[in-house]
Amino acid sequence: MTCCLPGQDYPPPPLPGLRIAELESGDTATVLAVFEGLSAHSRYLRFQTGVPTMPIRNLRRLADVQSGRHVVHVALLRGRPVGLARWIRFPGDQSLAEIAVEVVDDVQGRGIGRALVGHAARSARAAGVENFLAYIAVGNRLVRDWARGLGAVTEPDDVGALRLPVAPLVPATPAGRRSRGMAFRWPQSRRVRPRL
Repeated sequence: MTCCLPGQDYPPPPLPGLRIAELESGDTATVLAVFEGLSAHSRYLRFQTGVPTMPIRNLRRLADVQSGRHVVHVALLRGRPVGLARWIRFPGDQSLAEIAVEVVDDVQGRGIGRALVGHAARSARAAGVENFLAYIAVGNRLVRDWARGLGAVTEPDDVGALRLPVAPLVPATPAGRRSRGMAFRWPQSRRVRPRL
């Protein structure tokens, strides 16, 4: 997986034909299509375990969209599902939601994950969510550093979980300006990532 090409500034320009939509409840085909586009390494980073196939029970659970509680945004590139961002509200704390993002390997590093996070943050904030809890593998320094740059802090009782404020992730008004979260740049040493 590469973040960017050598000498390329981050983020790259938006991809022509990219559209973000909400997943319809029960749409297991889209969830499966994105899962199948992930390499074994990307599946490990997303699910933090080796997951060679996705059981139908899990597909149904991941596609069980419920307005204001479990919201899923899908990135479509020329009609093909290439990424998902979901947030699921915690029952005991309505201002907190878990967030998870996955982007198929062949289009990673092109700003799709960032666009998905922006859409998820916008819908979560509108629903009253103030913080995301992101379970990011400790070895995934690239994403952990990005989240920390936006104010994320490690949960005291779980080093794999980062609490991230939603507000900096919400894209600014359509006037062309972007929020701090959308304009964040990777440190120079992180711009190119070797293939794994």
